[in-house]
Order: sequence, then C-alpha cells, then structure tokens
Amino acid sequence: MDKSGASLESWLRSWLDGPAEVQDSVHAPPSATRCGWREFHAQHERHRRGALPTALPGSAFATALGDLALTDASGFSLLHHAAVAAAPAALAALLSARRDDYARQPQLVNAVNQHGDTPLSLAVDNQSLALLLELRADPAMRPGCCPGALLAAAARCMDDEFLLSQLESGNLHERNEFGATALHHAARCSHQQSLTLLQHGAASDVRDADGRTPLHFARNANVVRGLLLARSDLNARDVDASTPLHLASTRRGGAPVVAALLAARADPEARDSAGLTAADRTKQKDVLDLLAHAGPSPACAVETKDVLCRGSVVGKWILDPKDGREAPGSSILVPSAWTRASRKTGTEETVAPAESFEEYEIASFQYFEAMTAPEDVLKQSGCQIFVVDGGKYSPMAVIPDRRALYDFDWQGVKPPGHHLKDLVIYETHVRGFTRNPDSKLQDWDATAGTFLGFIQKIPHLLKLGINAVELLPVYEFDETACPRKNPHNGEQLCHFWGYSTVNFYVPMQRFSSRDRIGAAIVGFKTMVRELHRVGIEVILDVVFNHTAEGAWGEHHWHSWAAIAKERYYILNRGHDTNYTGCGNTVSANDPMTCDWIVDCLCYWVEEMHVDGFRFDLASALTRGGDGKVSMDPLLMRKMAQEPKLSRAKFIAEAWDCSWPDGYLVGKFPSGGPPRWAEWNGIFRDTIRCFIKGDAGKTGDFATRICGSSDLFKHNGRKPFHSINFITAHDGFTLKDLVSYNGKHNTCNGENSGDDHNNSWNCGAEGDTGEGHVKHLRQKQMRNFMVALFMSAGTPMILYGDEYGRSQKGCNNGWCQDARCWFSWSDAAKEDSKLNRFVRLLINLRKQYSGIFNRTEFLTNKDIWWRVHWDDPYNYICYVLHDHHATGKGYAGLLVAFNAGHEVRSCDLPADKPWYRIIDTNLAPPNDICENEASMVKISSRDYVMQPYSCIVLKTYSDKASIKQYADAEYGADQDLNAHMKAVITRRMSMEFTSTVEGPSLEEVGRKQSDEAMGRVASMVRMRSLMSGQALLGFSV
Repeated sequence: MDKSGASLESWLRSWLDGPAEVQDSVHAPPSATRCGWREFHAQHERHRRGALPTALPGSAFATALGDLALTDASGFSLLHHAAVAAAPAALAALLSARRDDYARQPQLVNAVNQHGDTPLSLAVDNQSLALLLELRADPAMRPGCCPGALLAAAARCMDDEFLLSQLESGNLHERNEFGATALHHAARCSHQQSLTLLQHGAASDVRDADGRTPLHFARNANVVRGLLLARSDLNARDVDASTPLHLASTRRGGAPVVAALLAARADPEARDSAGLTAADRTKQKDVLDLLAHAGPSPACAVETKDVLCRGSVVGKWILDPKDGREAPGSSILVPSAWTRASRKTGTEETVAPAESFEEYEIASFQYFEAMTAPEDVLKQSGCQIFVVDGGKYSPMAVIPDRRALYDFDWQGVKPPGHHLKDLVIYETHVRGFTRNPDSKLQDWDATAGTFLGFIQKIPHLLKLGINAVELLPVYEFDETACPRKNPHNGEQLCHFWGYSTVNFYVPMQRFSSRDRIGAAIVGFKTMVRELHRVGIEVILDVVFNHTAEGAWGEHHWHSWAAIAKERYYILNRGHDTNYTGCGNTVSANDPMTCDWIVDCLCYWVEEMHVDGFRFDLASALTRGGDGKVSMDPLLMRKMAQEPKLSRAKFIAEAWDCSWPDGYLVGKFPSGGPPRWAEWNGIFRDTIRCFIKGDAGKTGDFATRICGSSDLFKHNGRKPFHSINFITAHDGFTLKDLVSYNGKHNTCNGENSGDDHNNSWNCGAEGDTGEGHVKHLRQKQMRNFMVALFMSAGTPMILYGDEYGRSQKGCNNGWCQDARCWFSWSDAAKEDSKLNRFVRLLINLRKQYSGIFNRTEFLTNKDIWWRVHWDDPYNYICYVLHDHHATGKGYAGLLVAFNAGHEVRSCDLPADKPWYRIIDTNLAPPNDICENEASMVKISSRDYVMQPYSCIVLKTYSDKASIKQYADAEYGADQDLNAHMKAVITRRMSMEFTSTVEGPSLEEVGRKQSDEAMGRVASMVRMRSLMSGQALLGFSV
C-alpha cells in the first residue's frame, strides 16, 4: 500500500488518470537503473517488500513505460511484474496503453526470465490469464517450475476449468529439468489441483531428481489425504532419507499437514541420513506437541468403507477422526482395480474390475457430494438414448471435487432475504426450462437444459416479476428408472421430474454444461449466485420421504438399506411400507435418519446458498417408526432448533398417500414457533370450482381470497403461510385446465394421474379451431390469474402458464421429457397477450402490497362485500383497501367475478370516479391497462359484466369517504352473517363447527372431503403404478 492507502492497481491507474504536473518525488522521466530496472520495476519491488511506492504522474506514463524489452537483472520485464502483481486492472491498463506494441512484438509476451518464467506462467488470477491469452501468449512455453506455462498458471490460480482443459491434450507425466511433474507442482502450491490430477491418472509415487514424491511437497491436509488414498507411500524417503513427515515438520504453518500424516500413521521415529527424526528437525511448538503425542490410535486411524459402483471405479470414504462419523466429501476416485476395505479390521483386498455392467452392487453413501460414470458404463448400461445430451447422464459413481465445493467465488453476492409474504414463486424444472431448441441459448449444445442455461433466461423471470424460483428436484436421480415406452410411437420414456433421489448431496450431473467431475456443483452455485445477484431466491423441491431404492421392484442395488435398513426406512415385518406410493418410506424421525436430513439441509443452505425447501409428500416425514403420524415429530423439532436453518424457508406439501391421517393441510407441525408454509390444495380446488361455475362456491371462494384463516389462523400462522396456486407440476397446466375435461395420459404407457381435476374444456375437448371456445379459454386463464394474484397469501405459478403451455392433456408428466419443455417461441407469440397480462397483474399486486402481501388476514377493516351469500350463482363483488395506508392519493380497488353463463351488472359506489384496470372479457391489450395513464374512466354507475369474466376497478379517495360509502351502501355493521362466519372461520378437517345452523355447510364440508379423498386415492393409484409396488400400510 502507498501513503494514501492505494493499492498497486490504483497506483498504475493513477498514471493514466493523474495530473499532468510532475510530482516533487519524481525529478525526471525515469531512466534505466544500473541493473536494467526502470522506475516501475523498482517501485513494484518496493511494493512487494512492503515499502511505500511513489505514484507517477500521468504525463510521465508513456515515457515511464519506455522500452518494453528492458528487463531487470533477473530478466523480469514490465509485463512479468504486472502479471505477478495480483492486480488485473493494472495489467489491463498496461496492455490498453501499449497493446499495439505488444501485438507487433510477440516475443515480449512470451519473454523468459532467468528462472524460466514467462508472464503467463506468473499470472496469479484468472483475469490476468485471459488478458495474456488474448495477446497470444504461448501456453506451450515451459518455465522451470512446471511442465507447461498455462498449467502452472492454472494451478496457481486454482482454476479448475483451465487445468482440466489442459489435461485433455497434455501429458500428466511430463517432467521438467528437475524431474518434477505437474502433480509435484500442484502439491507444492498447496492447492486441491492435485486431486484433479490424481483423478485423471497422475502417478502419485513418481519421484523427482531428489527422490521426492508429491507427498513430500504437500502443503495441505486434504492434499495429503488424497495422495494417500491414491496409494502414495506414506513413509517414502528421498535421497537424504527424509520422509514427508520430516519436510512437513520444518515448514512454517505445517502443523495441519503433520497432523494428517500422523493420523495416517506416519512413522514419527523415522530418521534421515543425519540420524534426525522429524521432532529433531522442527522448532515449531505446535508441531512438537503433535509429534510428542504421536502413536497408533483408533481415534486417529484412517478407516474406509465400501463404495461399490457400476464400472471399474471405486470411491473410498474417510471417517472423521473426531467422532467416527462419516466426513462429508472425503472421497476420491481411484481409477484402477476395486479395493474393498473391511469396516471392522481395516484389511484390504484387491478385486478385479467389473467386466459387465451388473456385476457389482451399488452402495452410494449419504454424504457424497458428486457423482459421475465412465463412458463405457453408459454404453454397457444400454442408456444410449440419454447420451445424446452430451454423455452427461451419471449413474452413481461417487467422486467429489474439493475446489468446486470450497473455493467457489461468490463475488460478494448475498442471498436476497425476502420475507415470505413478498414472494412471487415460479415453479420450474431446470432441464424443461431451457432444453427446447427454440430457447436459442448461447452455446446451446452445451448449456441447454443446464444450470448455466437457466442463467441465460433470468431476464424472462425479471420481466415477469418473479423473485423466487422453486426448482423441481435437482438432486442426483436416475432418469433411466422408467422401463416403459410410449405406446403411440415406441419412444423410450425417462424419469423427467426427478422424484427418485439417488444422492441427496449431489446436484444432478446432467444439469451441468460439462462432463467434468464437480462441474455440476460449480454450475449450480453459479446459477444460484446469478439469481441472487438480481434478487431472485432459490427454493429446492426435496424428496426425503422416499429414496430410489426399491423403485420398480429393483432390490439388487442399495445404499441406505445396505447400511441400516431398519433405521432408514419404516418397515412392516421387515418389508417396506408405502405411504409415498413409490415403494418405500423413509423413517425420518429415527434419530440417525433425522440427523442425516438436517445435515443435508444445512449443507445446501451453507455451502450451496439455497434459500429454502419445498418438502415433497411432507406428511410422510411426520411418521414414526410404527408408521403413525405424529403432531410433534423429532425431525421438525430438530429443524426448528438448528441455527444454520434459522433463515431458511420451509414449505410443506402437507399430504402423503395415506388417507385420512396423512392429510395435514392447515395443521402441519412446525416443531416450534409457527413457521412452515403449506401448499394450499384447498385454495387450488376452490378457485377451480368457482371459476368454472360450480354452484354454491361463493362463500368458499371468499374464504380463500381472504387468506384461508380457517386453515392457518388457529395455530398462529399468517396469510403468507398459505402458498396459493392454481396449477403445479403435478396435474394439468393452466392451458390444459381450460381445454380438457379429463386426463389424456396413455402416452405414459399407463393411464395414471388424477381423475379429480376440476377442469372444464369450455365446449370442446383439446385443440380446436372454434373461435368462441378459444376466446372463452383465454378469458378463463385470465380469470384464474386474477383470482390467484388478487388473493391474500403467497402466490405460485407453474412455468409456462404465463403464455399457456400445454402438455396435450397429460396431467402426470413425470416420465415425459419434450412434452414438458418450455416453448420460447410460443412465449414470444403471447408476449403481447397472456404473457403481458400476467406480467402487469403481478406488477399490480406489488403496487398494492399493503392489501395482498399481508401479515394479517383480511377482515371487515380491509374488505367490504357486495354479495348474496345464499345465491348459488357464482357472482361476487367486493371493495379492498389498505386500512394502514394514508394520504390523499389513497386508492381503493373493486374486484368482481361473474363465474357463470349470465350477464351481470355491477353496481359501483356513487360520488367517486372509478377507473378500469382489468376486464378479462376484453381482447388484448384492452384486457389490462399498462399504467395509470391508460386506465379508462367509467362514466356509469353500473358496469355490465359478461359471462365468465372479472373486473378490477380503481378509485382515488380517502379512507373516510370510502368508509362512509360502505356504511351507507352495505350497512354500518360490516360483520358477516352467521353462515359466512362459519364458512370463513371453520377448520378444513373431518370436524366442523357445531354451532352452524342449516345443512348447507355440512354438505359443503362433506363434498370437499370427498373431493380431497378422491384426489388422494388417484395419487395413490398413480404412484403405485409408477413404482410397481403393492400398497402397504394404508387403505383407501
């Protein structure tokens, strides 16, 4: 740092931007020193030694640079110094000023100093590497420190992509003049690059001219462990008979490496050629303490467990020396014969590689963080259909990458930290969102359907107004776990949704844009970072209720079951129970399983920066070992008590496949203070029934748009704990909801899926050319969207609903790939129609956040009704206002729905002008106003509403006048009548309020219960067909 606190970067920049006058500290344009240095060299050397450099004036810059070929006594040119300065902007400034000179003299870019270094080999950051490569720096130039200049630079910068790109063409065993390989260099630089080199076949015991192995140079405990797992000789001796422990003990800060070597039982009594032990050679107290207590200890022994996978690779698992628990991510690929280690004795035996795909079983342990598979495994598996995506399908070999885990650059980007009440959630699928060729991604072949491809479509989410994405499963799953073919065309079906998790720590390898080990981790983190950068949160759909074990009747490969089936699964007389419809049920409240789930959630929050989780079939997670639902489950208590999860959002799909005990909507346990949000399936069903005109739904509709207080208020929760939705991945899309009366799922090879869709095709089944039918469908889609976004609660929409994505009547797309893709060309066509409508509607909701993004339920202080509750016709009108708002510009909203075949007249409040914002009966762009200037003033007191339409009107007034009107028009007492009170306040369960008079409420409750039971029964049938399993543990 200089006197002003500026860095070398700002110092060099001052040359370009500084004053024209020469400062007192610089007497004249600097000339070469006796040793060939110019002022820049001398100043930089003083900077490196901690001295205070003197800034050069702007007028002296061109002269200061002078002859670019001049070097110091060690052969360092100006470019050498700028490259090693760790200041990319400084290097950029230098190249900007003299780029033409360097272009004309390429020998300057590749100049070699007396140590054999080129500027490229000295670059210490990725930006500098890129700048030098733009100048055509030669990556093949060989400095003395490493086999290749670019390889040395990449290792120093810990740039995995750079290193891996060189591995494709380079010789890992190439030596420099001192006999050192790239692995020697990587280990010496204290970087995890050594693990990558090992995974690509670098020899771990190769010796340099001094007889030293890479282990002699290891500066990092993880590097030590990796080298040892790759069979590096723990007590190898160099020409002086020194072991790795000797050398580690003499290095400053070498205690962690010494500890790792001792934990692996390095010999502390080994003596070098001078007869000295490691303790004799060190002067560091912490190292001496370690050596003094060294000795065989079961607690420090490196133990291994079997990790068998398909093919000829094996990952080995280190136990944490502290407590014997599995240490996440301590595994490494050994690309040789199988090595099976006994869990008890530690003895090992070598087994020949598998000669066929099915020869060995799988044992994929719970804490591994990366997975992959050799190319030959893909061929042997018969899964060539999935290799067309670039060979990224990944059947379950466990190979974590350390730098991808711990050295990712988050660039200072923090999670947005939105309150749940402010979220607009967009449920989507990573592959389905961008896999369509019409997505027109950059580098489509590599990025389509991947985490990096998702990033390119962030502008669409921002334009729509989304601030949270809920991603269908991104944990590693087996897409081939579907044996069926499409009976219509013979196409092999795949497991598209991903609700069949293989490993819960591993992001899906096929969602990576590269085949590299650990690339999925980097890709996922990059996606999260870029979403967070623009204020979009990431919520993961997680499937802890069951695992991929036992799906489709397969029991020949195991993970959890091979370790402790009776602990990880709910069993009935030793057999799997099927509360999930997928073949097994995880025993989430077993203490061991519970710890594993909480650890996994913490990993995704802390390491992957995830903002929240949606728990699939969450009711299954409340069940004890006997299969019974608990309202105070251990898992929820531990999640509530875990500090690392304190800011994470939890959303429950509060049902499973067992009725009625598994239906917990409105009463899902939080394990502590009210916290859990729930997918509100009752909101979905009620809105669907009302909008399509089912008689007698007005009161239920009013309950839902007010925030579902009957479900959430009794246990201290708020409106935002209700996740309101019309459609989700499981069921019809919005377009199909108004286009089909029944499911069309024969393309799945079965007729699975829900039969209770509450859908209406508007007069014709499926695609039609009838104009009046298409017009009605467009109106109904807009009506649904208004009901969703003009309701209290947290709204969620399904990807593609904003333009009308169709799955051709398939309401169970779990095994359909292309059918579930987002169509960007269709979205563009609808940009001025439905897409525009949804975008402006979301913006309207945000403008009135005081009404809709609430912490309390809507009451008679916020809403005034204009409705006949006993009229079976579905017409409702109400006025909304924010009773906390102040000011003369206060606005009220009038919302009315005419969900039937009749024309209805809406009486508008008198004496105040009303302006139309929305009328879904009108064709775009008149269906919704772009801004206040485009609102249409209503001249009449009556607004005529066409069948199946809704309106939103706005008035400018003060609260007093609106209240005065409401008292005069609707009566001073705004309390609801007994019937409406019952509708709004009742609990949606098998029990109903006993004080309600009349049979209508009882009939409504019974009908809703029957509908919910029918939906669950359909789900059970569908999931049982998916899994091929018998239904155990419950009846329907």
